[in-house]
Amino acid sequence: MNNINDGGPAFPCEANNYHESLTGMTLRQWYAGMALQGLAWGRRGDAAFMDASNLAFGLADAMLAHEAKELEAQP
Repeated sequence: MNNINDGGPAFPCEANNYHESLTGMTLRQWYAGMALQGLAWGRRGDAAFMDASNLAFGLADAMLAHEAKELEAQP
C-alpha cells in the first residue's frame, strides 16, 4: 500500500470549548495549493489544470521529503 506523507495538520490548534480538534488541511494540501497558484496561471482547459494539479502535489511531496531529510540530518 502506498502511504503518502501528508505532513500532518498545516495549522494545528488545541481543542477548546467549541471544538474537540481543529486539524483542517494537511501540510501537503497547503503546499500543493500554494504551488498551484503559480502553476495554474495562464493555463486553459481541463487537461492543463489536471497537469498543473499533478505537478503541484508532486512539488508538495518533494517539499515534505526534503523537510524529512533535513530533520534526519540535524544532530
